[in-house]
Amino acid sequence: MAGLVLVRSKAPLQRFAKAVRVGMICRGYCLENGLIMLPMVMTHGQVDDMVALILTCLDLSHRGVKQRGWLAQVLDAEA
Repeated sequence: MAGLVLVRSKAPLQRFAKAVRVGMICRGYCLENGLIMLPMVMTHGQVDDMVALILTCLDLSHRGVKQRGWLAQVLDAEA
């Protein structure tokens, strides 16, 4: 079993407000790209494919969150 924690910033650690529902944005991209349920037994190739798909969905989620301006305060603080 595995999970991801989506945060606004790793250093310093800043989480998104619960009301923003960033997880639902990421979930939408996962569903759109076929990352729904994983088999209990996987080959090395299937794991590689799954990781590539997860990275794609995370990149899409980052882009979507950035477009909505939900990262603006963090980016301004880093500048």
